[in-house]
Amino acid sequence: MTIVAEQLAALARLVPGPALPAGPEVDGTPGFTFCFDVDTAAITAAAATNLAHGITELDARRVAALFATAVTIDGEPPPVWADLSGQYRTRDGGFIQFHCNFPHHADGVVRRLGCAPDRDAVQEAVLGWEPDELEAVLIADGVIPARQRSLDEWAAHPHAAATAGLPLISVERIGDGVPRPHDRRLRVLDCSRVLAGPVAGMTLAAHGADVLRVGAPSLPHVEIGVIATGFGKRNAVPDLRTSAGRQGFGDLLDGADVWLDAYRPGAFAGQGFDLDVVPAGSVTVQLCAFDWVGPWAGRRGYDSIVQSTTGFGHEGMM
Repeated sequence: MTIVAEQLAALARLVPGPALPAGPEVDGTPGFTFCFDVDTAAITAAAATNLAHGITELDARRVAALFATAVTIDGEPPPVWADLSGQYRTRDGGFIQFHCNFPHHADGVVRRLGCAPDRDAVQEAVLGWEPDELEAVLIADGVIPARQRSLDEWAAHPHAAATAGLPLISVERIGDGVPRPHDRRLRVLDCSRVLAGPVAGMTLAAHGADVLRVGAPSLPHVEIGVIATGFGKRNAVPDLRTSAGRQGFGDLLDGADVWLDAYRPGAFAGQGFDLDVVPAGSVTVQLCAFDWVGPWAGRRGYDSIVQSTTGFGHEGMM
């Protein structure tokens, strides 16, 4: 486990705070087969969380089950992808991926392509486009596409150059506040969707935090994502389009120790909830698919979209 210890040390250098205890003591290995070292990534992530809570033991089989999203309903796995989600061949022989698990994203693809809402019709229409051009117009439309690039193609992209030197995690102190009491459960406001943000909230809940997942009545959800990441959470759906909804959300934010904001950058600020209104002494955690700098700063994206864009998906197919 030397490599895990090295990765934990590198991670700890990015985050201020007390040193992690020695460890972890890992039982088994996850056993993921891929061109990238997913086992080390999975064990390091899980171990960092456990060690931060004083837990030195780790069951790799449970880590694998969590990372693989092993979910069934009445013994059957729910669908992971909508009909139009996936890869499509483009005019130049390459591929572009659409993330259509939300109906409005599927509608946006079909509307731009001017075709029927079925895979054959979408594929035929995509063959009339160059991938860079189609990716650009769909991004401008607010849809979620990704031209499938190789690692080298991504390295040559302007956004890759703009973000290459950024750390994996950055921590900024934006103000001072009275220390929060340690004799109660940590209160977490989980404003996130799909995977990365919801897993962060679920992880905090697994270690005893009182986590409230905040959704919006106007937004659809991916069923398997909610089920797989909803353990230990309660739910609320304030409508920020109304004054009552904004007031309710503001009250929740005032009482939170941690605000997990994994919506697209600017989404909450546009509703009047930027970092200036965060209560002193609390922590705000922000996640963004394409970061806050560079030509694609704030671009919408999900895990699979980032993988296709940056070459991970292409490398995994080789």
